[in-house]
Amino acid sequence: VAAALGAERCEIYTNVDGIYTADPKYVPAAHKLDEIGFEEMLEMASLGAKVLQIRCVEFAHKYQMPLIVKSAFKEGDKGTLICEEDPNMEQPVVSGIMCDKNQAKITLKEVPDQPGIAANIFAPLAHASISVDMIIQNVSEQGHTDLSFTLQREELDEAMVIMNKVAKKIHATQVGADAK
Repeated sequence: VAAALGAERCEIYTNVDGIYTADPKYVPAAHKLDEIGFEEMLEMASLGAKVLQIRCVEFAHKYQMPLIVKSAFKEGDKGTLICEEDPNMEQPVVSGIMCDKNQAKITLKEVPDQPGIAANIFAPLAHASISVDMIIQNVSEQGHTDLSFTLQREELDEAMVIMNKVAKKIHATQVGADAK
């Protein structure tokens, strides 16, 4: 709406006073950012930051509409400016840390290290419409490797049934899960 009206910026008033480097509920040392770029905010939103929805940041970025996130309860607070980054600005290595508590991890132990094995593991999950997020494969030792991947916690039980069948088929020695 702000872009359609030709506004200078869009101010979003919420229950928090800005964007933090991490969730202050879990990281007491987190600090509020005065400014963050669209790209960084998009990544933070996609990784679990609950302050702004991804679509909000995408539209702001598309129309180059600066956003300001402020507290609806603190008078005079500057909040956090979300805008295009200044190309001359020094870039920090890490802007923030996000935590997605809705993730689970499955690990297959001693998976035979051979061509096509990943397809044998992930095709049954894809067929069941289970999306895999991150995949980690250890260095192969004596022709075997450990393979872990993450997925949404609510899909863990169904994925474990599938992975137990897959483990037998590919001769992996063990399947384990971690939903913490």
